Amino acid sequence: MTNSKILGEIVKMRHIIYCLILLAANLLCFDAMAKDISSLTTEIKSRIQRDNPDWKASEESFFLSENQNGLHIMIAGANIKNLSSLKKYNFDSVWLLDTGITDLDFLIPSQTRILALRKTKTQPEFIDISAMKGKNIERLALINVKVKDFSPLYHSPFRYLTFCDISNVNFEKFTNLRQLEALYLLETPITDLSFLKKCPKLRQVILGDIELPVELFQEKNKLPRSTARARIGDFASGDRLVQLECGGKHF
Repeated sequence: MTNSKILGEIVKMRHIIYCLILLAANLLCFDAMAKDISSLTTEIKSRIQRDNPDWKASEESFFLSENQNGLHIMIAGANIKNLSSLKKYNFDSVWLLDTGITDLDFLIPSQTRILALRKTKTQPEFIDISAMKGKNIERLALINVKVKDFSPLYHSPFRYLTFCDISNVNFEKFTNLRQLEALYLLETPITDLSFLKKCPKLRQVILGDIELPVELFQEKNKLPRSTARARIGDFASGDRLVQLECGGKHF
């Protein structure tokens, strides 16, 4: 592997870790009034174990907490195939990491403000996200996830978006991005970022090692063209400053 490829992998992993930590801050930082839910933890673990007998619960594969917003859950492991028995709970934050889940129907009754889905590159299954239709998702991370239809997400009021290795998303169809503060795109093909004109609260854009077929420029065209191989459309306006990182370089 060449030095440039090694550097690219380091940049990619750094951004993925950064984005997961950002989501973790929402999952783990609860107020002092969060109640003891040990019995609920045992109950939910038992339900998952019953429907997924090959799964082993551990600190690395399961986490549950609760605050006034609802339940916050992390489930990991390829042996997780069925979560239908969790439909009775209201999950505010949900992490599904490297699971075999192919739909999110168990989240239909949940409010789900924060959602992180990660698959490994060896997991070929598509995931059906239709259960997300109508939800007010604020933070979303999709990593190596295959989705045929993104339309259930088109109207969500996102504040933070992370897409890594997502091949068929069309941001022009997202209609409710006025609250978007940060966008992280890693190995996600995109030909036009003009949709960011609709994002007055945008503060950070990270493109990882992506090459775009459009030029890169920031407010007032202050960036020299030799500093990057790509160009972002005119999304900076007025006195609003946007932190931009492309290919590991900050602008």
